[in-house]
Amino acid sequence: MGLPRRRAAARAVNDVVRGVDVRAFGEGWTVSFLSGYYTLCHTLDELLDAVAPSGERELLRSTVLAAADGSAGRD
Repeated sequence: MGLPRRRAAARAVNDVVRGVDVRAFGEGWTVSFLSGYYTLCHTLDELLDAVAPSGERELLRSTVLAAADGSAGRD
Protein backbone atom coordinates (compact mmCIF):
# COMPACT_ATOMS: atom_id res chain seq x y z
CA MET A 1 0.00 0.00 0.00
CA GLY A 2 1.53 3.29 -1.08
CA LEU A 3 1.47 6.52 0.86
CA PRO A 4 -1.63 7.99 -0.86
CA ARG A 5 -3.61 4.85 0.03
CA ARG A 6 -2.26 4.94 3.60
CA ARG A 7 -3.33 8.58 3.89
CA ALA A 8 -6.81 7.72 2.62
CA ALA A 9 -7.00 4.88 5.15
CA ALA A 10 -5.93 7.26 7.94
CA ARG A 11 -8.61 9.78 6.95
CA ALA A 12 -11.24 7.03 6.95
CA VAL A 13 -10.27 5.91 10.45
CA ASN A 14 -10.21 9.49 11.73
CA ASP A 15 -13.69 10.05 10.26
CA VAL A 16 -15.32 7.10 12.02
CA VAL A 17 -13.33 6.37 15.20
CA ARG A 18 -13.52 8.89 18.02
CA GLY A 19 -10.60 9.66 20.29
CA VAL A 20 -7.80 8.74 17.90
CA ASP A 21 -5.58 10.64 15.50
CA VAL A 22 -4.15 8.44 12.75
CA ARG A 23 -1.39 9.70 10.49
CA ALA A 24 0.21 7.90 7.60
CA PHE A 25 3.90 7.60 6.89
CA GLY A 26 5.83 5.57 4.34
CA GLU A 27 6.02 2.42 6.44
CA GLY A 28 2.62 2.50 8.17
CA TRP A 29 0.63 4.67 10.54
CA THR A 30 1.00 6.41 13.88
CA VAL A 31 -2.03 6.27 16.14
CA SER A 32 -2.36 8.81 18.95
CA PHE A 33 -5.00 8.47 21.63
CA LEU A 34 -6.53 11.20 23.82
CA SER A 35 -4.72 9.69 26.80
CA GLY A 36 -1.39 10.63 25.22
CA TYR A 37 -0.55 7.02 24.37
CA TYR A 38 0.57 6.37 20.82
CA THR A 39 1.55 3.36 18.80
CA LEU A 40 3.08 2.57 15.43
CA CYS A 41 1.27 0.22 13.09
CA HIS A 42 3.02 -1.30 10.10
CA THR A 43 0.15 -3.37 8.73
CA LEU A 44 -3.54 -2.81 8.21
CA ASP A 45 -4.28 -5.57 10.72
CA GLU A 46 -2.16 -3.79 13.35
CA LEU A 47 -4.01 -0.54 12.64
CA LEU A 48 -7.40 -2.21 12.96
CA ASP A 49 -6.35 -3.97 16.16
CA ALA A 50 -5.29 -0.62 17.63
CA VAL A 51 -8.41 1.39 16.78
CA ALA A 52 -11.39 -0.86 16.03
CA PRO A 53 -14.11 -0.85 18.66
CA SER A 54 -15.04 -4.31 19.85
CA GLY A 55 -17.20 -6.08 17.29
CA GLU A 56 -16.72 -3.45 14.57
CA ARG A 57 -13.41 -4.57 13.10
CA GLU A 58 -14.80 -5.99 9.85
CA LEU A 59 -16.97 -2.95 9.20
CA LEU A 60 -14.00 -0.66 9.80
CA ARG A 61 -11.83 -2.85 7.54
CA SER A 62 -14.38 -2.48 4.73
CA THR A 63 -14.54 1.29 5.22
CA VAL A 64 -10.75 1.66 5.24
CA LEU A 65 -10.25 -0.54 2.18
CA ALA A 66 -12.94 1.32 0.25
CA ALA A 67 -11.23 4.62 1.04
CA ALA A 68 -7.83 3.24 0.05
CA ASP A 69 -9.24 1.81 -3.18
CA GLY A 70 -10.78 5.19 -3.94
CA SER A 71 -7.29 6.67 -3.96
CA ALA A 72 -5.91 3.96 -6.30
CA GLY A 73 -3.84 5.34 -9.13
CA ARG A 74 -2.38 8.08 -6.96
CA ASP A 75 0.47 5.89 -5.69
